[in-house]
Amino acid sequence: MTFWSCAALVGLLVLGAAAAGQAFPVYRRLAEERYAVAPACEICHSKGGGTERTLFGEAWQRAGGDIKAFVRLDSDDADGDGFSNGAEIRAKSDPNAKTSTPDNPGAFAELKPALLIPKEQLELVVPDARRFEIAEYSLTQAERGQVAAVVGSGPVSLLNAYPTLYFAVKRGQRTSVSLFVHGGEGDNKHALLVGVDVLGKVKAVAIFDAGDDYTGSLYHRYLRCLRGHKIDDLPMPGSPTCVVDEFLQSRAAEYRGSVLTALATVKVVFGG
Repeated sequence: MTFWSCAALVGLLVLGAAAAGQAFPVYRRLAEERYAVAPACEICHSKGGGTERTLFGEAWQRAGGDIKAFVRLDSDDADGDGFSNGAEIRAKSDPNAKTSTPDNPGAFAELKPALLIPKEQLELVVPDARRFEIAEYSLTQAERGQVAAVVGSGPVSLLNAYPTLYFAVKRGQRTSVSLFVHGGEGDNKHALLVGVDVLGKVKAVAIFDAGDDYTGSLYHRYLRCLRGHKIDDLPMPGSPTCVVDEFLQSRAAEYRGSVLTALATVKVVFGG
């Protein structure tokens, strides 16, 4: 049985292909987790996901660019209108504009969070797809435990607990699924886009940092070596089949952990 042939999609939000976007989708999910409302991407991006950052978006990035950054900025007032960022976002008013306040949010309150498909990035790992479909998923505590048990490196981070799944569709069939996984800390933060085929094998991996692709990096040779491997035979960096210079092995091992997280997530979601 392939992953996609089971009934595991029940409860997922599935939509058709949309315009490409550069922002990692999990950040919007974390904002929703923090504020208990579905915020528009325009709180951080001037014209939606991937565009120029707003005042609040810039402040969020400087504050750490994670869910803790939302907490740090709660009592600040990005636009100087006398209302805190947290109060504005919860009221669906714009924390970047004095003309939009919790008492009078204006048209900003009507903006909806966009579910964007980053087609340009996805084509790096699934170049033969005709179109893509998107599905949002939230891992339960039990599922997080299952993924963590496979990876063996501690609890699943919040960044990886809300995967957005991108299905490549060709001739009306889903041929692969791709998802972003996040790892590392501080200057060593990374995001990998991992493509997984219907048999649970790695199709391809691309490295990203703040939306930039590093497919030509020193580590990409190792990531190419992972293609065609499944969750139970993913080569270690430096193994006879995946030679990696010794000084690269530590970071490559982090990347392997992220790929393993992606494979484990797909397996848990689809019961494969």
